[in-house]
Amino acid sequence: MPGSGVRVKLAESCDHTARTARLPSPRIFLDSLTSCDMLGIMARPPRDLARRRDAAVGRLARAAESLRGSLVERYLPCGKPRCRCKSGDRKDLHGPAYYVTVSYPGGRTRQVYVPRSLKPVVERWLANYGEVYGALEQITAINLELVRLKALPEE
Repeated sequence: MPGSGVRVKLAESCDHTARTARLPSPRIFLDSLTSCDMLGIMARPPRDLARRRDAAVGRLARAAESLRGSLVERYLPCGKPRCRCKSGDRKDLHGPAYYVTVSYPGGRTRQVYVPRSLKPVVERWLANYGEVYGALEQITAINLELVRLKALPEE
């Protein structure tokens, strides 16, 4: 979906700068859940809902290759005292260097360096997370509608 995504910006500090990166948003379906009708599930027969749920379950196959987080592109100074990066000019910094950041409860964040050769794989995994998250939200909305209709399958 063009235009959908999350902007990530790492805070700038003394010698460190970062650029923003646009990544797929895991909130694709969450934003629509304020009204179940926006998902097109209200006033549908239970059989249609079950088919749509099965299609969403099929999208969960990507869960094994998914990663929750953000890809950050950073430009950093090196440790050499006479290097051009010490000039203070942002364009002279070394980079880009890529990091994937993952936030945890309690405000903790973990950053892991991503070599350039692995950047496409990490981008794909981040996009897969958005797809898996969206599929789970869609399944939740469909199941909620099935409960509302009292049309639960027999076990």
